Amino acid sequence: MNSLPEPTAINEIDADALRADPARWTQAAQPWVARSLVDDWPLVSAANESDSAFLDYLLGFYSGNQVSAFLGKQTLAAVFFTTRRSMASIFCRYKRP
Repeated sequence: MNSLPEPTAINEIDADALRADPARWTQAAQPWVARSLVDDWPLVSAANESDSAFLDYLLGFYSGNQVSAFLGKQTLAAVFFTTRRSMASIFCRYKRP
């Protein structure tokens, strides 16, 4: 089994800094996180309330159509890039109502 490298700290920026100079951050060469950027989104508010509120919010958009999900093998180790030919051997597609 592959072992993942030790996590390293990334640059944490304030949401106001992102809003003030978005080009600086969207073109940055290093990863960053703006933890409070979407705090006012309804889905985030629901998730902060409870797991049930989060699911209820999402289910409010469900129209009864079939949903597809792709599940990757554990050996992917967070690698999502693949060719169309090898996709069938790496991913399983599930359809549920």
